[in-house]
Amino acid sequence: PGAALALTVLLGASCASTAGTDRRIRGIQDLVRERQYLAAAEASADLTRSLPEGSDARARAERLQAEVSIASGLDRARTLSLGDRDAEALAIIEELAAAHPGYPVIDEWRLRTREKLGRRWFRAAREAVAAEDFDAARAAYARSIEYDPTPSLSEDLLADLARIEDYRAQVAEDLYYGGVRLFTDLQIAEAVNRFEAVQKYDEGNEKALRREAESKSVLADARAAEGERLAAMGFYSAAAKEYVQANRLDPDDERISALLAELRAEAKVQEDLVNAQSMVLRSEFDEALALLGDVLERTQRQREAVQAAIQSAVDERTEAKYRRAVDLQYDFQFDRALAAYDQILAERDFYKDVRARADALRGYVADAERLYAAVEASEDDAETLDLLRQIEVFWPDYRDVQDRITALVVKLDALDGAGSGGDGPDGSGSDGE
Repeated sequence: PGAALALTVLLGASCASTAGTDRRIRGIQDLVRERQYLAAAEASADLTRSLPEGSDARARAERLQAEVSIASGLDRARTLSLGDRDAEALAIIEELAAAHPGYPVIDEWRLRTREKLGRRWFRAAREAVAAEDFDAARAAYARSIEYDPTPSLSEDLLADLARIEDYRAQVAEDLYYGGVRLFTDLQIAEAVNRFEAVQKYDEGNEKALRREAESKSVLADARAAEGERLAAMGFYSAAAKEYVQANRLDPDDERISALLAELRAEAKVQEDLVNAQSMVLRSEFDEALALLGDVLERTQRQREAVQAAIQSAVDERTEAKYRRAVDLQYDFQFDRALAAYDQILAERDFYKDVRARADALRGYVADAERLYAAVEASEDDAETLDLLRQIEVFWPDYRDVQDRITALVVKLDALDGAGSGGDGPDGSGSDGE
């Protein structure tokens, strides 16, 4: 109600005019009381335009138009202030003061709003002091004085700030020398915490920053040494984690950064080694060897392990080929088995009994071809059957050996039956006795 009441009084001072003008002014005042500021602004503008320039009535109308603008602005500022948006309210009031100088009501609202903001920031400063957030306290005190430079309040603020500075300086000094003692006692991690805490109370303290950097460098060297110990044991992932911590402690140490990158690479190599071994177990030999070849180019510390894995993968692949060739041999697929043995010999000149098996198969193939050629040349069924049975002994699946044997057996049995059927009256071959 303060803004509306003040403007009602203020507007009442402008009511002396002719009867028609007076009615229009009263109508505009009613619109203001009803907070219909847009309609009041339009009506006051129309009234101003309707009056002759330079006349007293025109001057009163122009003043009324300004007062409508002030009433509208103060009403918006009041709404914002009730919502604790006092900074926005003050911005509106300052705009009104700049546009309409000389109105006490605007000065009164500006003073009250600034006092409210000053008190709010003063409370915030005291709360920050209680929480030992001294940077926030200093900033809040500065804002409080900016809004409300009341002498008594300023003195309280300055006294608080002086006490804070003394307290902060004492705490910072105690933390610093506590850190020095801890460093001397080789409690390095605790010393780092103390030196870091100094910055909370004395930001930018160069001595504490130097001591902190020195302590962190010592810690970084210790973590790096632990990383090297783990790496020597083959625990590259754990070693890399130690170097991550060392790098955080001393990010400017190029040696630590380089070793961190190296150990991360070695950890990935170790991971890829496990993946390659899994591939070998799944008989994915070519994929495993391709991965291991790439891994070998990426490692310095695990070259022997990678080379051993490559050799193991090659051995496993050769062994798988050997088992397959033997299976083909036992399945009498001599041509495919011989091709498999020859492939193994092309890769490894001496592997188990591959050469002996290959020579034996070549002998079988040569014998089969020789005997089969004799079969083709033979005109005697019994002789042909004997040749075929010789082939059957060592290569039963050779060409059409089985079919020809079956056919000859049937034929010879039929011939034997026909020959013996005419020897006696009953076909038994007896003389009837």
